[in-house]
Amino acid sequence: MMKIILLLVLFLVFGVLCNIIINKYLPTILTDVKNKKYDERQSQMVVEIFAKTLLWTVFSLIVAILLKVCDFTDSQKKCFHQIF
Repeated sequence: MMKIILLLVLFLVFGVLCNIIINKYLPTILTDVKNKKYDERQSQMVVEIFAKTLLWTVFSLIVAILLKVCDFTDSQKKCFHQIF
């Protein structure tokens, strides 16, 4: 029971810290919090970088799922174990 409470508190603290960091350092177009640190050009660059990062993250997750579905990983999480 104590481990569950500790885990919930850690998730709560992590979420609050992430929210503070995101609202402090990201431009207004991403957070809806007034942030005068970035001009329009810089804001668009940050949005494009996040879009490309998200695209590669989704691509990596799809590849990982396909590898798992096609059984190229074993229970010990060694990729391409059956190929080599």
